[in-house]
Amino acid sequence: MAVPPTSPRDALRAAARAARAAFVAGLTPEQRTAHDAALVARLMPLLDGCTHVAGFAAFGDEVDPAGAGFEIWPRVGLPGEPLSFHRAAAEDLEVSTVWGIREPRIDAPIAVPDAVIVPLVAADARGNRLGYGKGHYDRTLSRLDAPRIGVAWDCQIVDAVPAERWDERLDWLVTPTRTIRCDGAAVGGARGEG
Repeated sequence: MAVPPTSPRDALRAAARAARAAFVAGLTPEQRTAHDAALVARLMPLLDGCTHVAGFAAFGDEVDPAGAGFEIWPRVGLPGEPLSFHRAAAEDLEVSTVWGIREPRIDAPIAVPDAVIVPLVAADARGNRLGYGKGHYDRTLSRLDAPRIGVAWDCQIVDAVPAERWDERLDWLVTPTRTIRCDGAAVGGARGEG
C-alpha cells in the first residue's frame, strides 16, 4: 500500500511526476525527439556567450537538453554535499551505481560552469523549483555565481511551488514551447512570439 504524501511539497512532487510520466507516455519517439529539439532551440539563445555550460544527462521521462552539446556534467556526491562539475564527453558518461544516472567518472577534470542547466520536477514562473528532494542542486547553486536555467516539459510548470528558506531560485525556465524569465515574464510563448 502506498504511503500518502506528508507535505504540500511531497504532494506536488508526486502530482508533477505523475503528470510528466503521463505526458511522456503519450508521445511517440518522433514526437519526443521533436520536443527535445524544440527545447534545445529555445535554450541556445540563453547560452550565447557562455563557454562552460553544465548540463545533465536526462533520466527516465525528463526532458533532454543534451542536444545543446554540453561538455560539463554534474556528479552527485555523498548525501548532504553539493554536486561537483566535471569536463567529459557525453559518450564517456557512466551509469552511477548509487543513483542510476549517467555522470562523469570521478577522475574527470573538475570544471567551473558559467551557466547551469537544472533538472526539476516542478517549477513556477517566479523561479521556485521543486527537485527530487535531496537538495544537491540547492546546495550547489548557493555556491555558484552563474545563470540557473531550469528545463522541463510544459506540464511541469505550475502556478506556485511552496518555497523553503534553503531553496535556490532559477533565473530562467525553458520548455519546448516557452521561455520564461523568472521574474514572471514570458519571452516567447506557445504561439511562437518572441
